[in-house]
Order: sequence, then C-alpha cells, then structure tokens
Amino acid sequence: MLIMMIVFALIGAILGWSEHIIPFVPIVISICLALGYDSLVGISVCAFVNMIGFAVSPTNMYTVAISHQIAELPMFSGMGYRILIVVVLEIICFIYILRYAKKIQN
Repeated sequence: MLIMMIVFALIGAILGWSEHIIPFVPIVISICLALGYDSLVGISVCAFVNMIGFAVSPTNMYTVAISHQIAELPMFSGMGYRILIVVVLEIICFIYILRYAKKIQN
C-alpha cells in the first residue's frame, strides 16, 4: 500500500496530474477492500496523496510555471523549498493514512 501511495504522490507532484487519476480510484478502492481496509483508505491511497502532491508540486506547470510568468519571477525559483515542503507533507499524509488503515484492519 505504501508503494501505491508513493506512486500516486509522485504522479501528482512531478507530472501535475490531478484529474487523470480518476480511472484508478475504483481499482485502488477494490484492492484496498480486498486487503481488508475500507473505501476511505482506498480513496486516500490514490486521491488524497495525489492532491497533496499536486497542490505543493515543485514542477507543476499550472501552479508554478504559469504563476511565475504572471508574477515575473525566474522560472521555477524556490525549487528546493518546494521539494522540502512536498516531502514533509507527503510523509505526514502517509503516516496519517497508515495509522488509520491499521485501526481499520484491527
């Protein structure tokens, strides 16, 4: 389950995909239900981590590149800070989801 979360987090953070993961949601929910979790764990594993990655993405063309052009900033300035923030927020998200999943499985 952690590997799926990392993959979806990277999809959101690096590629900037948010609505492209919609077809994967029923598949991941089905996998999580088969593993003994509930549907909230399934939606969190794919959509929640993806949206966190999308929101604070260091390379997202929509939230970084276009806004930097509008603000007349150097392209992708502050990349190190954004990478740090995305890693910290995704780790917090992973811990929260894994704790909840453990409660559900017990």
